[in-house]
Amino acid sequence: MISPWMKNGCITDFVNKHPDVNRLALCAQLISAVAYLHKNSVIHGDIKSSNVLICDKGEVKIMDFGVSIMDQNQIKFTVTSASHGTQRWQAPEILLGKTGSTKQGDMYALGMTLTEIYTGEYPYGSIDWNVQVMIKIISGQLRPPRPVRLPLDQRGNKLWNLIEQCWVGQPDDRLTSYQALNQIMCIRF
Repeated sequence: MISPWMKNGCITDFVNKHPDVNRLALCAQLISAVAYLHKNSVIHGDIKSSNVLICDKGEVKIMDFGVSIMDQNQIKFTVTSASHGTQRWQAPEILLGKTGSTKQGDMYALGMTLTEIYTGEYPYGSIDWNVQVMIKIISGQLRPPRPVRLPLDQRGNKLWNLIEQCWVGQPDDRLTSYQALNQIMCIRF
């Protein structure tokens, strides 16, 4: 698959180069894109900042559908497993090998990526070893702290609540992309 060159790079590069950009609007665009995929029965399977690019118009574009699958019994693009994707963004159930890529797993990774938009850094950057991160995620001991850049106001609190709902331990209790889209549209940006 070939895509146009995105000179703005990935979303974390973009927010680091443009610290005053409307990060809430970028979050809304990303949630909208994931909701669109899920509405069309597509599970991305590898949502993370390096797979979210910013086009010349400043719009969010999701890339790298290498581990994506069609939901239910539809045609699969590729076979997925816990070894695909990137561990720091993956849901505990995927890391444990209980399931492959799911919409709920996409939502967990979306929460991580929304956090990256505000930190400009990948999850758990202070921990060097992926295996340490995996063990702590699986045991429920690790969640990113609220980003310093996320305002301590009503809008910031609502977004942080949305992000935390993406990380709920039971996959079926996590926000759906549709619910996340409805919530973010209620936050004025």
